[in-house]
Amino acid sequence: MKTVLIVDDEISLCILLRRILEYRGYNTLLAHNGFDALRILSQHSVDLVLLDVMMPGMSGIEVCQNMRDNLATTDIPVIILTASHNPDTRLGAIRAGANLFYHKPFDTDELVLAIQVLLDMPLQMPIPVQSLQLCQ
Repeated sequence: MKTVLIVDDEISLCILLRRILEYRGYNTLLAHNGFDALRILSQHSVDLVLLDVMMPGMSGIEVCQNMRDNLATTDIPVIILTASHNPDTRLGAIRAGANLFYHKPFDTDELVLAIQVLLDMPLQMPIPVQSLQLCQ
């Protein structure tokens, strides 16, 4: 069973996402700030992280960057969830290595589908021979 770490300082959103994901067969872990998220990542096997941006102490972008800089967590998919509509937030998340970005409120069915796709997708997709021939 795959494990999703939910990181958000809004406890009610964490509980809602936990219920939705556990109903769909995922294990979940919760963190309410960036420091706790990094601690959990160092102690547990996590397959995907749902990460809020605006949290006290350490932003989700900082957590994502820390994950990408750490060999143990660099390949874990990250989905950013944020209430911010500032374009700089989106750019910062992309630069930090986030895989996907959703504005709150978001469609939970779409989010679950994105999680399924990221968790079932191979980390390194082979390049088809036809594509190599086109590049020459």
